[in-house]
Amino acid sequence: MHNPAYPDTDKTICLDFDGVIHDDNLGYHDGTVYGKPIEGAIDAIKEISEHCKIVICSTKARDDRPRVDNKTGWGLIWRWLKDHNIGRYIDSVTAVKPPAFMYVDDKNWPAGKRFNKYVWMHLLDTLRELWKLQ
Repeated sequence: MHNPAYPDTDKTICLDFDGVIHDDNLGYHDGTVYGKPIEGAIDAIKEISEHCKIVICSTKARDDRPRVDNKTGWGLIWRWLKDHNIGRYIDSVTAVKPPAFMYVDDKNWPAGKRFNKYVWMHLLDTLRELWKLQ
């Protein structure tokens, strides 16, 4: 896990936003951040934040993304996080994947499978085992 070239790597976890934290079942839709939290995501984020820096990486945060209601995608994500009372657990939101010990993205799952509470439970079990080793 430890990479001396990137000393923060072992303390950073990178989470995708759409499909992992935010239920984006309508896809791009109208460009807004319209969905509800994925079941299990909020509790998992709270627990993870006790051990790791959390960075959300999303293409919504890209500078070249069209504004929606005169807001950037980055701003829309932060607004959603604050509206769901989890903004204080997130260290940053970016469109560029930072060095991290783990990347969590719904694209890692088989086509047609949705990220859900069981995936979050499994992820937390794995992280708890890693934290015991530190």
